[in-house]
Amino acid sequence: MKKSNIFSKILTIVMIMECLLIVITVAKFWVELTYDYTWYENEDALLYEMEDERYGWLLCNYYTNLYGGYEASGNMEECYGVAKYFEAALWYNAYEAVGDTQQVSVYAEKMSEAYEEMGDYQFLEEKIKAKLNMQ
Repeated sequence: MKKSNIFSKILTIVMIMECLLIVITVAKFWVELTYDYTWYENEDALLYEMEDERYGWLLCNYYTNLYGGYEASGNMEECYGVAKYFEAALWYNAYEAVGDTQQVSVYAEKMSEAYEEMGDYQFLEEKIKAKLNMQ
């Protein structure tokens, strides 16, 4: 009788441990299912890209934030203006190289709009043009 009593207690402990493991496993799966995997770049990251003249990454981060639904704060709108200016200048330069005057005028307009959005960072216009070998 004693052996079955000890065996019963061991089985009870094992079953409790299994139940705990199931609860922990379900909780881990729940955390994984509800985790937000989106990545946003904050203002410091955007400023870093501008300091290092990595305008392509700035543009990439702008689109990441834009399509991820990240709300701009602080100077981020001006950083976004720099990204937009770089993109417009890039396309302007490309269309100018192939001689498409219609698209050149479209992107010249976009460059001037983005220049206004750049705010305090308008001084980067010359650096962007130099990086793209524009006159």
